[in-house]
Amino acid sequence: EYGAIFGLPSFPAMLAMKTPLPVILLVGAFTGLVLGLLGYSTLNRYGASGLLGALVSLSLARELAPERSLIRGMISL
Repeated sequence: EYGAIFGLPSFPAMLAMKTPLPVILLVGAFTGLVLGLLGYSTLNRYGASGLLGALVSLSLARELAPERSLIRGMISL
């Protein structure tokens, strides 16, 4: 009934299933802010502040993987 993107449920499908999506988005936003704040000072010390985006995106992808699998499991029930 709802479309899937790359094998994952679409945003309207997640909203229809009443998943904890707002909580996951809020946690991801604040985690990204903290990673960016702390990562910038460390990377700037070594002259690699241009890699901050890659650091934050990879860290968030690894940090929020359990929550993404939870959503996928809840939708497949």
